[in-house]
Amino acid sequence: MFVHLRIHTEFSVVDGTNRIDEIVAAAAADTRAWTKNVLRDQAIVKLEWLEELNEGLIALSGAQGGAVGQALVQGDGTRAMECALRLGGIFPHRFYLELQRAQRPDDERHVSAAVQLAARLKLPVVATHPVQFLTYDDYEAHEARVCIAEGEILGNARRVRKFTREQYFKSAALMSELFADVPSALANTLEIAKRCSLTLELGKPMLPDYPTPPVDGVRLPIDAYFRHASFEGPSSTGPKTMAVRSGQAGVLARVRWWPIR
Repeated sequence: MFVHLRIHTEFSVVDGTNRIDEIVAAAAADTRAWTKNVLRDQAIVKLEWLEELNEGLIALSGAQGGAVGQALVQGDGTRAMECALRLGGIFPHRFYLELQRAQRPDDERHVSAAVQLAARLKLPVVATHPVQFLTYDDYEAHEARVCIAEGEILGNARRVRKFTREQYFKSAALMSELFADVPSALANTLEIAKRCSLTLELGKPMLPDYPTPPVDGVRLPIDAYFRHASFEGPSSTGPKTMAVRSGQAGVLARVRWWPIR
């Protein structure tokens, strides 16, 4: 049995093309980092934040893209062990070493090293698949989207290719075959899915409640702040300018409460 735990949808904007309804059909057949620690357009979560906010969370190591995986791929077993022990301490009985096989150069080397480290530290492993698009044939469309996001040219032979054709939504049967040599990694996908409890209320806005900057020492509700911000700027107060600003405030307020589809 296998349950997908890692899927990039079209809402990732840069490198995902999966439509949620199509992914669901195929199956039937995290805010602080973005506001306080962004590096090179990536949100970086600090370990001290995890120590503070880990309650109720299950953590996966991030395969070779995570701190443990990077150390393993670089051959630094000591650093990998120290990092895994620290994360295991932050997330007792809730930290898994993540294994992936998507035909990338470091995949097998990482899987082998991670399984050995897990055995040494008595940590569980879990198989995931870095799903970026729905079917095998969607690879070219996905690459085109990545090029648009990165300002690259699709036909550039020197372009760095971050993804492989294998990063499509594989069936449970295919994933079970892919990790037949590590049965516990498959079983733990189901275990994690059972431990997760999330209720989604569809058709209702679920936008984050971002803090607003203080205005005259007072924090306004976000809609009131939108209206205030819309009227800031050029000093012109003519009827046309005021009408435009009023319209902007109305649009922003409607966008905030626009239903998610």
